[in-house]
Amino acid sequence: SSYLDSIPGLVRGDYAESDAQYVLALEALKKRLKSIDGLPIVENYASPEEVMKQVQKDMRKCISLIYSKSIRQQILSVQRSSLLHFCRDPVAYYYLDLDVAQRLNNYVAFDERCVLLLTGPEGSGKTSFLRTWLNLYESRRNPRDSY
Repeated sequence: SSYLDSIPGLVRGDYAESDAQYVLALEALKKRLKSIDGLPIVENYASPEEVMKQVQKDMRKCISLIYSKSIRQQILSVQRSSLLHFCRDPVAYYYLDLDVAQRLNNYVAFDERCVLLLTGPEGSGKTSFLRTWLNLYESRRNPRDSY
């Protein structure tokens, strides 16, 4: 039994493709992916969280194989500088949910630099949230460097 089978009938349509043309295209893509040696494939998973855990492991493994530790640290340093520069301009009229911000603080502090996937519809405030949170996080982390 797959995760899709566990979704109630009316909601399942949001997760399953019904157009025959797209079903065939998806099956062809799956077949091509399965033909690539060494490519990790997760099938018959119990939940999306299970797939994401495996993706996270595989991403870490790939990044470690491709980049040395010093290169990874340089890349992270450049990314951090870019984000800090981007976040210098405050977001007007954004209310930061402090409970959510604290959960992100804990994630950053205690989760060994796992990947963060922030999702939401276009215009829902993902970027504004991250900009506002990062400004607050950095100002508390480095009070002398706050903007």
